[in-house]
Amino acid sequence: MYSTLQNTWCGPDNIENYQPILTKGFASSGKSESNCYKNVMSEEEDKILEELINIWTKIAEELDITWSVCAGSYIGALRHQGRIPWDDDFDITVMKEDWEKVDKMDKKLLDKYNLKKHTIYKASKIWLIKLYFTDHRALRHGPKSQGSWPFIDIFLVDKKDEQDCDFITKSELPVEKKPFGNTYVNVYKNPSKRRKWVKNLIWKNQVYDDGHRHKWSKNHLIKKDIIGTKLQYIRDGEAENCKAINI
Repeated sequence: MYSTLQNTWCGPDNIENYQPILTKGFASSGKSESNCYKNVMSEEEDKILEELINIWTKIAEELDITWSVCAGSYIGALRHQGRIPWDDDFDITVMKEDWEKVDKMDKKLLDKYNLKKHTIYKASKIWLIKLYFTDHRALRHGPKSQGSWPFIDIFLVDKKDEQDCDFITKSELPVEKKPFGNTYVNVYKNPSKRRKWVKNLIWKNQVYDDGHRHKWSKNHLIKKDIIGTKLQYIRDGEAENCKAINI
């Protein structure tokens, strides 16, 4: 549940457990501390992201792609029944046998929905595909390597490379619909404990704002992986040194 008045999350139930967030608004010892734990998207921005999710759901049905939320979007679906308020993108993964369907989404199909995709590589392999609007719903245009915001990150990786958003396995099926704000998303019913936030359930008892803000990012930090491939990491100073809060 989102609190319009306080612009912070007050929890779907047992609201008394979340009073530290309501009364303080943040928990930090560093600069920009008042930006910790704030709802970083407006109702209109949420609506656009949900439109993007709904269009992706329709495309996935058309192409017979099995998918599930992962990473922060997985936590959001289970803990918030929607986006984590201080998170501003949407992370999903697919089955390995479906990755070529995702990779080959053609311009004709994407133009039909005013979408564009951008493929990001890591160590010379496809890492993820960003999906975003090309019309008035593209609220911020980033560098070519980032695309526009809001966006969906579709991960296309093996478990040896990524143990949170790696490919869905048959043992994790079926996927089931879960509420996500004003829409519904797919969540694997039997997620493997190899996944970081399935094995580590600290998020059930603790919230943490890591300061990532795709919406406001103006500068990006370029790092290199072990073979020299350039990777882009986005981290803003809008919320720094936020302390974890037990709930």
